[in-house]
Parts: sequence; structure tokens; C-alpha cells
Amino acid sequence: MNMRNDADEDRRALNESNDSASLAIIQQQRSPSMQTFTANDAKTHFGEFIDRVQREPVRVTRRNRVVGIMVSPSDYEAMRVFYADRLRRTLDQTAAHATARGLTEQQLETLLADDS
Repeated sequence: MNMRNDADEDRRALNESNDSASLAIIQQQRSPSMQTFTANDAKTHFGEFIDRVQREPVRVTRRNRVVGIMVSPSDYEAMRVFYADRLRRTLDQTAAHATARGLTEQQLETLLADDS
């Protein structure tokens, strides 16, 4: 079976978060120790692949390109919550900034209705 650790793949910037569990999962995904399965190996050794995913995220490659990252349901849920919270905070900050700069509900409706 062809598994390897790829340190330079899946790098992404992290925003500050109060959700330490989600942050830990995302940092784990960035870890150089993330296991990699080829798509064929994941198919051929599916039982082992699923078992490993329950312990840590696993990168899947095809023709030396990352085509996916498999995570456990609990890791997926934690990431979903993390990004939903981040979006909610961004929307709240944007609304507060717009209000502070004088944007009214009526002006917002006009801007959103404008087809130009």
C-alpha cells in the first residue's frame, strides 16, 4: 500500500477562533504527519481507510493531486460549526460597520434591488 506524509499540501490560513476543538482539527489537517492514500489504495483497503479516518483526517490523491480529505463525522461537524460561527461573526461585524457608517434599511433595500 502506498501511504505517505505530504507536508506542503493543504496549507491554509486560520482565522482566530474561540472554538478550540475546531481549531485543533484544522491544525491537525495542516499537520505534515497527515496520512495519504491514493484513490486506488483507499478503494482496495477501504476497511483500513475508514478505520484510520476515525482517528485522524486522511488525504486522498489521484495522479499525485489531492482530490479529497476524508474526516470522521465528529471532525466534519466541528469544522461545519467553526465555519458557520466564523461566517456569523463576519456578517455581524459587517452589519455593525455599515450601521456605524450610516447605512439604513431603506438604503440597503435600494442597493440590493439595483439591477445595474
